[in-house]
Amino acid sequence: GSLEFRLAAAIAGIGPAGAGRDRVGPMRANLAPVDPAAPWKWAGGGSQRHWQGANLVERLGGVVRRRLVDAGRLGVRAVPFRGRLALHPADVAAFAWGLADDARVERLLWGLLLVDWSRRDDPAFAELQEKWRKPSAQAVIPRPWALVKLALWPGEVRGVEVRAEPRIAALLDAGRFDEALAVAGHRLRVAGLAPLPVTSPGRDLDPARVLAALLPPVYGHERLAALVLAGVRSDADETSPEPAA
Repeated sequence: GSLEFRLAAAIAGIGPAGAGRDRVGPMRANLAPVDPAAPWKWAGGGSQRHWQGANLVERLGGVVRRRLVDAGRLGVRAVPFRGRLALHPADVAAFAWGLADDARVERLLWGLLLVDWSRRDDPAFAELQEKWRKPSAQAVIPRPWALVKLALWPGEVRGVEVRAEPRIAALLDAGRFDEALAVAGHRLRVAGLAPLPVTSPGRDLDPARVLAALLPPVYGHERLAALVLAGVRSDADETSPEPAA
């Protein structure tokens, strides 16, 4: 039930997107050279492994970029961040603010990759998901993260599909925070939504951490939308996204 365990489990449970050979593999395919379409065996070629960087934040940010690029390359329309378990936004916000033990998250992540996340009817998953509706951390949800998370939401936002824009991740990786926010706002407007003005909070929020925090699945978008979209009730009920594993 710790913040670190929740983060590791939610990331490890990220499933594939697409179908057949032309799909973005599950999270395991980004950490080990396994076949994205058959992750129980090693890849003969075409591995999607991308676990690079000096620390967990850099490595997760690289996975975000790689999954978006692979989705575009393979013609996968869905943003490939859906997972078997979703977190309360406050738990992911705690990671974005640097309040989690990153080394512990990474150690747990490697172990949790061994779980069979494809068992959709396992009651243990449903029990965990119900418990995790209440956050383990009390953290302010940063509006810049909420905006880019909605722009890269793996599903509909207020009944409309927001087309994925990989430039958001590339700009965050380059430290160009305000430009990333501008692109995210533009994508939401193009989809017919009304984003509120959001600017980067200076040194208080690391764009690299915001990029890494795009990966963990979270509950339905209403709580985030209340922060950054016009005309959304702040007390809207949250719903869990369908699992993708």
